[in-house]
Amino acid sequence: MSPVATHVASPASLLRECARKAPRGQYRVIGVDTFELLDPDYLIGDFSNLREARIEAAKHARDLNPVFIYDDQGTCLWSRSG
Repeated sequence: MSPVATHVASPASLLRECARKAPRGQYRVIGVDTFELLDPDYLIGDFSNLREARIEAAKHARDLNPVFIYDDQGTCLWSRSG
């Protein structure tokens, strides 16, 4: 009998992981609505440079709504709330 996987990523988590990756050479700003239970992540935009992404992200950051900037590898480069 072959071993059974104990943890399998859900389709929703896989989509969120892919959605965090910006297009090649760009930076993706994603906000998180902490009051939304089913799909809390929302796209703010994709930017050609990190400075523009940080300016836009700072406009959207709130105490209960954090904002994240990801690169084209899906690495979080910056985050802020309120």
